Amino acid sequence: MAKVALAQFEGVDCIKHIWPMIITPKQMEKILGDIKEVLGLVLFTRVNDQISGVLITGFGKLRLPFLSLLDPVITAPGNFFGQKATGSLGHLKHPRVFI
Repeated sequence: MAKVALAQFEGVDCIKHIWPMIITPKQMEKILGDIKEVLGLVLFTRVNDQISGVLITGFGKLRLPFLSLLDPVITAPGNFFGQKATGSLGHLKHPRVFI
């Protein structure tokens, strides 16, 4: 998604940072330290509200613009089925956070 979006802008180069298997708030806090070193627009995927809360709070402190790519993708079926998302990784064996 990010690649397609950024292709719409001439002269914009993107450096993709990928942090796989982020499963604890402490790991997310470490990543925020890494993000602080390479400030820029942050696009991320997440499932767990606790972990994404750490990330979003950190973005606020760093004053970084961000977009959670999965929020509308998770919200739409939840609205359709009349359910709240569980935050479970389900059958995913290798969850990742892409920033």
